[in-house]
Order: sequence, then C-alpha cells, then structure tokens
Amino acid sequence: MVETATSSSCGDDNATPAVAYKRYALGEEKTFDNLFFEEKQQVLQLLGNFESRTGKFAIKGFPYNLDLLLHGPPGTGKTSLIKAIAQYTKRHVLTISSARSRPTSSCSTRPST
Repeated sequence: MVETATSSSCGDDNATPAVAYKRYALGEEKTFDNLFFEEKQQVLQLLGNFESRTGKFAIKGFPYNLDLLLHGPPGTGKTSLIKAIAQYTKRHVLTISSARSRPTSSCSTRPST
C-alpha cells in the first residue's frame, strides 16, 4: 500500500502543493537481518535504548526523540536502513520532499483586509 497526498498552501485551492508525502505500509522486505554495514550494532543498540528508554534516553529531561541524518550517493543503503528501522520500531515512514515544501512563515494567518 502506498498513499500519496498533497496539501495546498495556506488553504488556497489553486496554489501549488506545498507539501507532498508518501506513506508506505510496513513490509517484511527490509530488516536488519539483510543489512550489512560497519555501524550495524551501534544502530541496533541506539534503537534498543530508544525503545526501552535506557542509556541517554533514561536521563530525566532528555528529549525522547531520535533523529538520524543519512547522506550519501544513490545506492548506498539509506532507504534500506530507513525501512529496516521502521520495521524494527513498528513505525511508518513519512517522506517529505524538501524541494516542494515552503517555510511556514510564507503563510499568513492574519485575515486580509
């Protein structure tokens, strides 16, 4: 299942879509069992600590969020890692194209006069 949606900018039906995303159903095709990279154990330990709120995630006042920045040329496994993490944590993947998004400051919340 792939869901695709767009949202218009600031409620203007004629505006170019401001944000586009795709939501993929969890699948069995990508797991850590079929990924091989040097930092695999570190990533699994980090995910385990995140899920069980241990390690740095157990510190009172420490934000309970996990952000990963992946970079590299096409074909290096970034998407496979994301799908494996989603499978491991039983979460969905939300893909947002930054080329099509707009900063929220470009939308005025004040009514026009």
